[in-house]
Amino acid sequence: MSYQKVIIILAAVICILAYSFGWAEKIELKNGNIVEGTVSELKDNKVYLKIGDAKEMREMGISLNDIIPPTVYRIRARFIDQEDAQAHWELGEYCLGNKLYDQAKEEFNKANELDEELNDKTAEKINALVEEESQDLINTALAFMRDTQYEEALKRLQLLISKYPEGKYTEEATRAATFAAESLRKKIDEENKQKELEEKKKEQERVSKEESVLKSKYDEAVKIIGEVRELNAAGLTNETEFKVVLADKSYKKAIEKLISAQEMLANVSSLTKDADTIKITKEKLLEVNAWMVVVYNNLGQLWAGEVNFRESIKWLNKALVIDPMNKAASELKVKIIDIEARRKLLQKDYH
Repeated sequence: MSYQKVIIILAAVICILAYSFGWAEKIELKNGNIVEGTVSELKDNKVYLKIGDAKEMREMGISLNDIIPPTVYRIRARFIDQEDAQAHWELGEYCLGNKLYDQAKEEFNKANELDEELNDKTAEKINALVEEESQDLINTALAFMRDTQYEEALKRLQLLISKYPEGKYTEEATRAATFAAESLRKKIDEENKQKELEEKKKEQERVSKEESVLKSKYDEAVKIIGEVRELNAAGLTNETEFKVVLADKSYKKAIEKLISAQEMLANVSSLTKDADTIKITKEKLLEVNAWMVVVYNNLGQLWAGEVNFRESIKWLNKALVIDPMNKAASELKVKIIDIEARRKLLQKDYH
């Protein structure tokens, strides 16, 4: 048995099995729903499907009038006698009536292959089909162009030009395609510009919002500096009244607030994109550092007065880290060192 005969036999067996047992199909309805099942029969303008699993199988009939044309064509093409010219011709008429032009050509040509007497009729039908499809494509394209849907218009025009390059509408379609392509380019450019403006606006709004948050942080830091002034003043008052513990508490509270203000201002300075904000924030940071030195010095003075030189030098050193040339801290530190040196010398002399 030849290879070709084997193929023919296999094809026939497949067809028999298909008609005997049906085939899985997704049927798209005109209302947008999709029904899935196994097609079992086509009768009285209805397709019958078996739906569900083996345990709960049920049959359902759907009118072909409720199904979209491409699916109807697919179903009908499976059921017709493939050797029946008239059946192919009628299916071609259905396709033509539903603007399935490629499928219509295929069915008319199959009918013609099966019945040579249809040669003239087929040629006439194909010519009419080409005319109808060409008119449909160009009219649809022009309608899309009127609605400024240039991309959809181009699809139809390019399809018309590629399918019928020598057709009577090709020249008109080419001109229209050129205009549509240029219009589409301008439309895209305009949309891109608009999108760019919108993105720029959003970015400006985002930056403005961020700057507003940073401004709030800056204002909070300025407020804290004001509180530091009051705490430092309270510390000096307590010191003059010899309330050492209260003075120490006021100064240390001032330092906590200064560290907090310093962190806020550093955060603002690192995140802001506004030049003026950067400038005033740096100035405030310098002010905070200056206050740090003042409070550290006051603590150094406080504990030096209490002859707690170890505690005093600890705070004086902190002041000198910020301002190495600070005169008050340097002079007091030197005095403390001198006093400590004399005290040790005296202790040595008396032992």
